[in-house]
Amino acid sequence: MAREELTVCELWDLTQPIPAPHSRLYHLEPIGIGTMYVESLTSYLTRLAHAHALPLGKLVTHEIAPLLDQQYTPEAVKFVFSRKSHVLNGISPWTARAIFALEKLTGRNELSFLTMWIFNTVLSICCLMRSVQAWCPLCYHEWRQAGQRVYTPLLWALQAITVCPHHNQPLHVRCPNQACQASVPFLAARNEIGYCPRCHCWLGSASPTPDAVTLGQAKLEQAIWQAKATGEILAATPSLTASLSKERVAQVMAAYLESRPTESAESLACSVGLPHNRLNSYLRKTDTLRFDLWLDSCWRLNLSPFHTLVDPEIIKPDGQSDISWVQRIRAEFDAPSQPLDSVEIQQILTAISVTDEKPPPSLNEVARRVKRSAHTLQQHFPELCDVIVERQQAYYQADKRRVQRALEAILNTEQDPLPLLKELAQQLGQSEHFLRRHFPELCCAIRERRRAYHKAEKQRTQRELEAVVEANENPPPTMREVAQQLERSEDFLYSHFPELCHTLTQRQRVYSEAEQQRMRDEFEAILNANENPPPTLGEIAQRLDRTDGWLYRCFPELCRTLTERQRAYYEAEKLRVRRGLEAVLDTNETPPPTLDEVTRRLERSEKFLRHFPELCDAIVARRRAYQESEKSRLQHAWEALLVNHGGSPPSMREVAQQLEQPVLRLRYLFPDLYRATLAQRRVRKTKPSSQDCVADQQKTVKKQSPAELEIKMLQLRQQLETTVAADEMPPPTLRDVARRLGSDSSTLCRHFPDLSQAIVQRSRTYQEAEKLHTQHKLEAILASNEVPPPPLREVACRLGSSSTTLSNRFPDLCQAIVQRRKDYQEAEKRHIQHELQASLTSNQVPPPSLHVVARQLEQTEAMLCHHFPDLCRAIVEQDQAYQQVEKQDIQCKLEAVLADEEKPAPSLREVARRFGYSYDRLRKFFPELCQCISARYLADEKVRSAQKMEQRRAEIRQATFEVWQNGSYPSLARVSSWLSKPIRFWKSELRIAWHEALHELGLSE
Repeated sequence: MAREELTVCELWDLTQPIPAPHSRLYHLEPIGIGTMYVESLTSYLTRLAHAHALPLGKLVTHEIAPLLDQQYTPEAVKFVFSRKSHVLNGISPWTARAIFALEKLTGRNELSFLTMWIFNTVLSICCLMRSVQAWCPLCYHEWRQAGQRVYTPLLWALQAITVCPHHNQPLHVRCPNQACQASVPFLAARNEIGYCPRCHCWLGSASPTPDAVTLGQAKLEQAIWQAKATGEILAATPSLTASLSKERVAQVMAAYLESRPTESAESLACSVGLPHNRLNSYLRKTDTLRFDLWLDSCWRLNLSPFHTLVDPEIIKPDGQSDISWVQRIRAEFDAPSQPLDSVEIQQILTAISVTDEKPPPSLNEVARRVKRSAHTLQQHFPELCDVIVERQQAYYQADKRRVQRALEAILNTEQDPLPLLKELAQQLGQSEHFLRRHFPELCCAIRERRRAYHKAEKQRTQRELEAVVEANENPPPTMREVAQQLERSEDFLYSHFPELCHTLTQRQRVYSEAEQQRMRDEFEAILNANENPPPTLGEIAQRLDRTDGWLYRCFPELCRTLTERQRAYYEAEKLRVRRGLEAVLDTNETPPPTLDEVTRRLERSEKFLRHFPELCDAIVARRRAYQESEKSRLQHAWEALLVNHGGSPPSMREVAQQLEQPVLRLRYLFPDLYRATLAQRRVRKTKPSSQDCVADQQKTVKKQSPAELEIKMLQLRQQLETTVAADEMPPPTLRDVARRLGSDSSTLCRHFPDLSQAIVQRSRTYQEAEKLHTQHKLEAILASNEVPPPPLREVACRLGSSSTTLSNRFPDLCQAIVQRRKDYQEAEKRHIQHELQASLTSNQVPPPSLHVVARQLEQTEAMLCHHFPDLCRAIVEQDQAYQQVEKQDIQCKLEAVLADEEKPAPSLREVARRFGYSYDRLRKFFPELCQCISARYLADEKVRSAQKMEQRRAEIRQATFEVWQNGSYPSLARVSSWLSKPIRFWKSELRIAWHEALHELGLSE
């Protein structure tokens, strides 16, 4: 049997394995990569130090610091890894250097996912990381009970996360030990995760805390949503294949706006409660995203933060970690800089020492420029460093002399008051601390002079205030008027001159009470007058020169009495009107009255009568029925006239006389009968009968009688001569004269040509003169510089004509007037546009609103919006942006007032006066903060009232004893006279104190 040839199994790998490089430190695996509870870098560093049984400081000093950049001094490294350790979890350069150093030491390549450094291109460092640790006690307890490693997730290190998404409980930031209550830093010298570094108390807990109730249901839901959304982003970080960009956010926001075509970015932001500048910054990619504001925006817009920030194309389908792109970024960031040789550094130092840079740089600044430490430069280049230091000291000495001369010059001036040190420091380009440190005598002199000036001003104000008090004006001025007169604030007067202000206030109160009593007497006199009808509250307010609200506030019972009297009067009036309407319906008047006639009879308006719709409808229906029957009667009578006419058909005048109705009313009511009557008359005229022909012939013969014709012509001539001789203005036309004489113009022209010609010539002459006069007026209007030029319609009204007549008679002049008006309007429009643009580009604070701009331009807002919509929209947006910034500023000031433990606590009105805002505006826009300020003020006021009451009780007790010791019975009047300030014993507490004192003296049981 032949020997079989040996073969190698395909499953065997005979290649020589390449051993992995050894790491300097343990190859410690991070916890939770790819989940929302991924470990933070500070937690990993703490566990690494614990694994090597080394203090954290030793590990940082001997292992990590040598691998950092040379520009980081040992002091800076110690400061960052102790007090500023929270930056290691964020996106600062320290974060990147710490990641790269730990990866070199441990051989782990995925430590970038333990920080937020991957998001450095899109997120802002502002308000990103917490400065101290936050933790969930329930998570710590569960991990310890399950035997798992206790660590600090990166999610808890974010400032925007305030709730644990697993237990829906607020995160803790203080040690639970009541004797400790310390905050826990991220890195400590001998810290163990889960324990307080100061008292070594366990931070976990098995029972939930009731802190979630204080958040409120809405805020708790938002906090849980933000925590889960952030955890989704952290879990997907290892599966990214490229860095993130702001273009993705802008793309998603633009698509979101496109899905709502009816809404603009501003309206959408306003509807969800977002500042419109924040949404615009997302769209324009103008700035990095502030993480907490971005989460709040996504919550309000109902968007997913993960899909808004992360492009689906850069996510690896299998979800596995891919750090190739991170390594490329690391290589670019960690590229070693070429070291500068000593010759080049010397050249740089020499150039800096001879330059005219103002101010000259300090040695530390020069060291930062060359990326070396100041100690290294001092060691290698002592002469050049001395020159740089001496040059800087000489500059600052000269600057100090300049500042000293400036301060002395200010002291030698007669300016009063001198500016504050803060203002002087800004003018001189220095800090207030610099002035106090180097020129204490001059600063003290400035303060003393300011103090003396304010003391003199205070004395002057006191004298003027005393003069106001002694003047005893009637009516006495209010404190606001006095403050305006003295050019001081009310708070200043109240704080420095309380007695004088109290006197003025008391005088004003007495006057107001007397004036109010006088108003009450006049009000009661009006009520007692029993006017019929009783006057309304508005009429009484007008008589008393007051407002309705003032009367309601001061005399509510009198106003109620007046209202009841008016109600009773109107009830009686309604009853009277009802009876009157019923009486009208009960009578059988013919014709029945209309509703307008009934209103005149009852002396009430139709609106008042409509309180009784059934009666009014019955009156209207009764009148309508009568009109229908009357119409039917007239129609039958007219038809009877047309049928029963004897000879010729009647004319419309005869029909109207027979029916006792006007012709126009008959024509309106019966158009068919009217046309039939006219048709019969027309047929009769075209086909006359034999009798008609005879009558016409006799009439013609009668008309053609020479004597009568001569008399009639003579009368017409006399009337025409009278018309011609009269100076009637304007002279009548020939047609008007013919109409007056019962003739026609052709007859007058045929029989009296001379007189007719005279009348025509006179009328024509007047019309020509009037036309010429009108032309002169139009030319005068054109020649005048009237601003604004009047429109053609207004010119026609001035001349007593119409625009159509003027256009027909004077087309050129009217066209010139219209063109002039149009040119003025165009120039005015350009002027308004220029003013609107100037208003937009001006640096006026606050920017004027559209209402203010319209009032300044003497235009209406509707006109501006119609002609300049873009500019008006820009002005409105500018005003809204300022209002939003101002609201934020007011909110910060109110929060500062709440945070400040000022004693006594100011009231909301006092806070409004301090900041220069109205009380109603603060309550409208910040109800919660205002409620807190008012609640704190009321609580403080309650404490002060209790203290004041206690002082008064003690004073009453002491006064009672002193009155008794002087041999008098301590009655209320005597006790009140012994007090420092008279007190009215209307409060039960004061009477009880007096009775207790009497009981101690044995004067009462």
